[in-house]
Amino acid sequence: FGSARGFIALGVVLLIPSALLTSVDLSLDGGIGERTVRPTSLADLEPTYELGIGQLVVDLSAIDPDGQRVAITLRQGIGELRVEVPRDVAVEVIGRAGIGEVDILDARPDGGFDVEQNVERGDPTNGVLVIDARVGMGEVRVDAVDPTHSANSADSTDEGDPTDPTDVTRVSTINPAPQRRAPWKAAA
Repeated sequence: FGSARGFIALGVVLLIPSALLTSVDLSLDGGIGERTVRPTSLADLEPTYELGIGQLVVDLSAIDPDGQRVAITLRQGIGELRVEVPRDVAVEVIGRAGIGEVDILDARPDGGFDVEQNVERGDPTNGVLVIDARVGMGEVRVDAVDPTHSANSADSTDEGDPTDPTDVTRVSTINPAPQRRAPWKAAA
């Protein structure tokens, strides 16, 4: 009879984290690792970027919406999702963390369970970047940077030197969902 109580206690202990995790949108699609994406034009921009576990950096500092409403969806399962937007471009950002922290454009960071921030900044007359950034467990951070930031940081096609152990620059394009095509791109 004593061992049944132990199993019940173990079940209760395992039930609490399981209940929390089932309430979190935790997608592990997109692989594992550290990825940086730096599109240099609307033609280079994909509508969706994903990473399962790790750090995903999406540098949009070179993107000019050119009078359009350009929507980008970013998904991170576990880890850090960081987005850099041009300081002089209008943006609408929805940032959400199932468990973690959200900090959008120097708004007051907020953390905990099911955290969401919605921020709109700038005049949308010349176009707007609409960003939906979500992480299951971790951090969503969106910062405004100078438009020349991307050009000064690294060449957008730089893959780093895989033979140099001190070279930590790794820039790669994350494969978007194949069924989606950016509405601002012409059909092939």
